[in-house]
Amino acid sequence: MGLRFENISELMNEWKDRHRQKKYSRFVYDGIVNEDIFSKLPLRICYVLKECYITESDDPNKQNDIRDSILYHKDPSNYKVGSHHWIKYINEEDGDYTYDLVKNIDLESNWYMWHRVEHLTNILWKAYLDQRIKDEPKTKKYNNRIAVIDLKKSKGNSKSDYHDILKYASEDQELLLQEMELINANVFFFGGTFEISKEAGLINKTELELLKEFDVRTGFRAAYVYRDAVLIDAYHPAYPGISYEKNDEVMPDFIEIFRTRI
Repeated sequence: MGLRFENISELMNEWKDRHRQKKYSRFVYDGIVNEDIFSKLPLRICYVLKECYITESDDPNKQNDIRDSILYHKDPSNYKVGSHHWIKYINEEDGDYTYDLVKNIDLESNWYMWHRVEHLTNILWKAYLDQRIKDEPKTKKYNNRIAVIDLKKSKGNSKSDYHDILKYASEDQELLLQEMELINANVFFFGGTFEISKEAGLINKTELELLKEFDVRTGFRAAYVYRDAVLIDAYHPAYPGISYEKNDEVMPDFIEIFRTRI
């Protein structure tokens, strides 16, 4: 076992340094979106996803997050209506660029797939609240209550490749396991990453206890007990063709799962 870290901030800084030593660029900070909220929650959900990317293009007519972030940081008035709010959270660091995903999620309105994540989180919270408590946390923005882990934290691509993600997850296995431990979630939602996570050694297959298999048209595949947590094997939140209404069909199953396992 290598270095042990006291908190996610220390872990992220070490991770970024290791990636830079390997010439990996454009590191993405992830982890707990709002630690003050998350640590007090009875239901702590962590989304394990593939990768996040920062766009750059030589074509002046195409999206270029790096160019727009430089303009924004030189003069925030350059942030105009219609710009992508994530450029505020891209920063230049020693000739490279980083992106603070969790700060972006915490401080801005939902966008693209994060609307879907919010809906999925809402389903799980409603299932939990159905049989436990009626006083919800003060924040009504469900994405303030989550944590996010990207298996690949540098050199993100808009189209993910299984073997590329597996390479990064395998290289960073020790750090990913520490991140999962520090987050201390009791529900891990694997969005298209369950098989990769098993293959990379993040999940010990012999310790999985199957709780429920789902109709895949809901966007969910299966739920397991794993040590002190529930693991959800599901499609990526932005997977096309799965409606909110189909997602909702799993709620009765999670009411039962949370009643006995959380």
